[in-house]
Amino acid sequence: LRWVWPNGKKDLEWLQARRDWHCEVREFLRDRAKPGMDSPFFLATAAIRGTWHSKTWAAWARVKARPAPPTEAVWLSSFMVDDVALYVEGLKEPLVIWAEHVELGKALTAKGGWPLCGAGEEGAVRLRLACERKQTVVASIKAHGTGKNLQGGYAHALVTTPPANALTTEQMLGRLHRQGQSADEVYYDFYLHTDEFKAAMRTAIEQAHYREQTM
Repeated sequence: LRWVWPNGKKDLEWLQARRDWHCEVREFLRDRAKPGMDSPFFLATAAIRGTWHSKTWAAWARVKARPAPPTEAVWLSSFMVDDVALYVEGLKEPLVIWAEHVELGKALTAKGGWPLCGAGEEGAVRLRLACERKQTVVASIKAHGTGKNLQGGYAHALVTTPPANALTTEQMLGRLHRQGQSADEVYYDFYLHTDEFKAAMRTAIEQAHYREQTM
């Protein structure tokens, strides 16, 4: 996604503070992350409380409430869209295609003609109808990754963007793997063809192990 600055004027103070904060967070998570200090949210909380002495938080805190500029999608490759279409073409059963990014969801819908179920009541109704009709569907992880009972229509899902969070992943798996599922097998396929996706999956698994050991 590329920012589109109003009237072409960049907010340089916001950009610099944001860049410095994210750089510090990335370095900490890469070299010193530990349970309770292993996400940007936890680090921001620690900086606010004074339990982590961040060099960049004060500057970012002053400007972070400013609205980010609108964005537009810049497509570098059609690989993901084309590959999902080929994947679905070879299947006999319907499935849920989980997507995190709105623009990817729109592109998948345009490519395959599957319903796109985003946020709001309209997205929820579309997902319910697709489940009842046993129709392949593109669904937002953020909007429908919790609270939906999809076991009646699906036993198979494809995840285009693996969440780097154990609870989010567990909830997403639980939309199909739950009581009332009549299929002998429930399975999810994840795209892990980039270093970022592999790292996200590793993080989710490590968090799951930590939660299992501590809770």
